[in-house]
Amino acid sequence: MQSYQFNYSLYNKRVKTTKKEGFTVIVIAIIILMGLAFFISTNISRNDNYFFVEVGNFFKYTDATSLAGEIQSKGGAGYVYYDGSYHVLTSFYLSKEDAESVCSNLIETYPSTKIFTIEQDKLKTNKNLSKQEQQFITKINKANKTLYEGLYTAITRYDTSADNINQLSLNLTSLYDNYLKETDDIKNFFNNPTQLASKNYILDIAECTKGLKDNINEANHSSVLKYDLIKIVMLHCSFINSL
Repeated sequence: MQSYQFNYSLYNKRVKTTKKEGFTVIVIAIIILMGLAFFISTNISRNDNYFFVEVGNFFKYTDATSLAGEIQSKGGAGYVYYDGSYHVLTSFYLSKEDAESVCSNLIETYPSTKIFTIEQDKLKTNKNLSKQEQQFITKINKANKTLYEGLYTAITRYDTSADNINQLSLNLTSLYDNYLKETDDIKNFFNNPTQLASKNYILDIAECTKGLKDNINEANHSSVLKYDLIKIVMLHCSFINSL
């Protein structure tokens, strides 16, 4: 019988090769995961998306306002947004899925119906502001989001008959009171002339919300609710851009 002789030199080479290959695979995997993490962080967290249903897009303001009036007579917002052309918006939605659902219901009557999306940069830290100012802006940003999400929910519940007009009125009053509470100390901020626009956007949002709760019994309140909700979202975007 031939005796077995252990070849240490050959064994050592095989072990080193296996370790080297294993280490290479791990390094490549780490690089891929780091790249994926960077891609996700830079492509998901840079902005917020706001979804609207658009029923027409025109180069002439008169054409846009004509359709806007028709939409308002049917209970839609009829909000005209300009970014080089005039977009006629009928409503705002928190999710793309909800906006798509409404589009499918309107496209037969209005063939140009589609989702119109505004991409808004998220709130960033401004090194020129004090810590207290930055904290206040962060609080305002949160208050704005709470407000327009709350308004969207209240309007949706009313439109679907889940709430009657009395409950809607209570919801609007509560949203307004909470917004005033969250923004009450605005008098201590944005007093620099260069910050006046930022301050006015917040005051306009408060005034718009006050108008909603005060005029809830108007004949065209359904249209006004949707119109002012879009207006508040636009004012919020303008506020973020002004910082």
